[in-house]
Amino acid sequence: MILVNTSLHKNVGNCRRYCKRQFSKLLKDIATKGMHENFGVNTIRRCLEYVHKQKLDSVLSYSDYYDWIVDDLNFCVSVLTDILTSHRDSKFEHAEAFVHEYVFFEDFDFVKYEY
Repeated sequence: MILVNTSLHKNVGNCRRYCKRQFSKLLKDIATKGMHENFGVNTIRRCLEYVHKQKLDSVLSYSDYYDWIVDDLNFCVSVLTDILTSHRDSKFEHAEAFVHEYVFFEDFDFVKYEY
């Protein structure tokens, strides 16, 4: 039986949008203050705290979605680090484009959920 779990879908979508906002704020901070040694650590922490606040970590952990969220956030920081430490003239534009287009931050088809 396949049921529609709109609450779970909504919470996961909210989590992704929240993380996108956090990464956008991170880029603005870097543009004004520069990069620091612990780049992205606080952003990932805030995102995972939001996941916990939405109680998604307990719901999603058994199906590995939580691990995927952690991996995707770490990947995002890794890519942004590579972009921002490059010697490109337009590295901030490339970083903003990456955050804007990164698939993790988009809504995904999580409506059908088997129980």
